[in-house]
This record gives sequence, C-alpha cells and structure tokens, in this order.
Amino acid sequence: MVVNNLKEIRKARGLNQCELANKIGVVQSAINHWENGVVDLALARFDTILKICVALNCKAVDLFQDDYAKKCKRLSRKTH
Repeated sequence: MVVNNLKEIRKARGLNQCELANKIGVVQSAINHWENGVVDLALARFDTILKICVALNCKAVDLFQDDYAKKCKRLSRKTH
C-alpha cells in the first residue's frame, strides 16, 4: 500500500472527516476507510484525488509522500 497522509493533512487543515467528505462529495465512511487503510487511497478515482487536493489545498504528491506526515506534525506543533 502507498503511504497515505490524508489524515495528517486533513487534521492540519482543521477539518473533520465529515467536513472533508461534504467538500468532495463522498460519504464520511469513505474518508474513514481511506485514512485507516481499509481502502487504498491510491485506487480512488483521479477526479476524487483532485477534489481532495483542492479541499485540502495540497498537491497529489503530498498525499502519498513518505516524509509529508512528519512535516505536517512539525508544522502543527509550531502553530499551536
């Protein structure tokens, strides 16, 4: 499975799963499944990935980069 940074990016943007789901037009359980690895985010439709990127103001590569989660954690500690 590809590294999935969705949860870290979503939290860094101050959104809960339901809010993100509403923004991209999916059910909340889809977000939950992607974040918990039940369904591989890398297998999501391309337009869904683009909607996630727009909603979270990130690049697609940010969702799957191995070190992005660490960067998010450092940034959120600095802003709190």
